[in-house]
Amino acid sequence: MQPLREEIDAVIKEDGWTKAAMGKMRKLDSFMRESQRVNGINGVSVMRKALKDLHFSDGTRIPAGTVLVTAANATHLDEENFHNPDIFDPFRFSDMRDEDGESTKHQFVSTSVDYVAFGHGKHAWLVDSSFPSPFLALIFMFNLSPGRFFAANELKAMMAHVIATYDVKFSNEGVRPANKWIATTIAPDPTATVLFRKRRA
Repeated sequence: MQPLREEIDAVIKEDGWTKAAMGKMRKLDSFMRESQRVNGINGVSVMRKALKDLHFSDGTRIPAGTVLVTAANATHLDEENFHNPDIFDPFRFSDMRDEDGESTKHQFVSTSVDYVAFGHGKHAWLVDSSFPSPFLALIFMFNLSPGRFFAANELKAMMAHVIATYDVKFSNEGVRPANKWIATTIAPDPTATVLFRKRRA
């Protein structure tokens, strides 16, 4: 928590609570990206609907109307994609961004074939009344939304405020309650207790 507080305090002192300040919070950005990698909101992502029959050289056939998804959780926890994928490393991505030519590649909002929390690829709005369910349509739209840039800045501002203002811990200190799965949706334990105490100056 201390490295995050030091970064936030220094950036806010220099730039105030501005959009530019949010962009300078690289450790916080990394913390949020790693949180989403390890504890995402959905087990699937990059939802697409085949608009026509597809035939592949290996004999695989995908009929028109089939909904295809990427296994987001499996992708994010694959050791071919991430070193020690089961370990939460809050500064994994800020360390990657420090490497030559990598300064923008590993931001919270950046997508890639190995980080699909916000979807990936050419985005087309394919949602229509023939989608299997409104719930799936909503997930599909969230994954494609360019609003992730706005949402990221709002989340950073909120997280920065909480980290700078409060000491935070779970009631069972040091133990994060297990996630709850509802179909493909992943949610934090709704019965968990989080304790907040205003920081002493």
